[in-house]
Amino acid sequence: MNDYRDVRDHRRCSILRYAGYGIGWLMDDSTESLLWSAQRVLESGLESLGVHVGSPPPAHGLAFLEAKLTAFEGQLRELAAGRSADDDVAQWAAGAELLLRESALVRNDLLTRELGRRHEAMDRVQKALQRLRRATSVDELVCSIPYEVAGLGYDRALFSWVDQMRWITHSAHSLSGPEEGRLFVQVGQQRPFQHLRGLFEFEVVQRRATILRQGVRESAHVHPELIKVTQSDTYIAAPLVSGRAVVGLVHVDRHADKDPLGEFDRELISVFCEGAGIALERIRALEGISSLQRDISRNSDSLNTLLEKLGQLPGARTSPGPEDQQGDVVSVPKAQPSFGFDSMLTRREEQVLELLSRGLTNGQIGDRLYITEATAKVHVKNVLRKLGVANRTEAAALYRQ
Repeated sequence: MNDYRDVRDHRRCSILRYAGYGIGWLMDDSTESLLWSAQRVLESGLESLGVHVGSPPPAHGLAFLEAKLTAFEGQLRELAAGRSADDDVAQWAAGAELLLRESALVRNDLLTRELGRRHEAMDRVQKALQRLRRATSVDELVCSIPYEVAGLGYDRALFSWVDQMRWITHSAHSLSGPEEGRLFVQVGQQRPFQHLRGLFEFEVVQRRATILRQGVRESAHVHPELIKVTQSDTYIAAPLVSGRAVVGLVHVDRHADKDPLGEFDRELISVFCEGAGIALERIRALEGISSLQRDISRNSDSLNTLLEKLGQLPGARTSPGPEDQQGDVVSVPKAQPSFGFDSMLTRREEQVLELLSRGLTNGQIGDRLYITEATAKVHVKNVLRKLGVANRTEAAALYRQ
């Protein structure tokens, strides 16, 4: 019994001694001081109560500490509810209540700071999406995505295309420098391209949902070559959706000595990718309108050329016009029609011809245009047929002329 009273008195004195520091000593405007105050509440309170839960380091962040403080307050309430007529116990319980109030104040400050941080993060997302909407081409957009994502507070970001369930890396950004980003892209472009089946990213494509995965470094469900380079243990993967299909993937992670990725990060990247998908659809729609306008112009030119040729056929009647003194119809000079590649090739075939003229193989053309090698081969055959040439060399020479 005496031993019990000694332990009880020690706890009571510790709680009252800590409570005597005052609430003002805990409060400060800086996040660092706020984290320190929260940890001090936990360390002193738990030590006084003899509860060995352990105090988290600052790297665990505001949300983690807030949860710990909430659990700590629950323990204090249980103790405060056990007060009795015993003056010593009542005094000890009163000290516990005082500590409870101080813990609640710190926790509320943590919540306020966390809400402010989230508001600032959403504001950064909106500004990043505004910059993305200024892109004038698909390539410009997807090259900007990793840079904008990293600006939201992440160390590394990677954008990849999804083509027939194959993972094809395209662009990356790393706070460690451009060399690391280029290495990520090169590793992900090694042939054969990594198939998504069996990987965590398969769920992203199937469900069109953003995922947060932790403890993945030794997992068999990650990209085997990329994980060797990134050494990531926790990452977020989000889908870039165009229409109803997932056309790309966005990956982000953070160094181990910083706040770990959490559910709010997952939601933040999801919102960003939704906005990026809308920007992608807008650019594709504008490119489709431009392509349609070019097709209309080509068809109009072809129709005019055909009408001109029909007007020169023997016996063809022309529209009434001024006549000379002999009654013959005066012919009106017409401009010679221009006959170039744009009058016979589609926009995609023009792109193929331009790459072909540089000496690129079908596989390289497919990589540049994000199509399969088989599709690129079909386009090349159509180009050769329409130009009336026997091989790629002749087509390239004709293009350069």
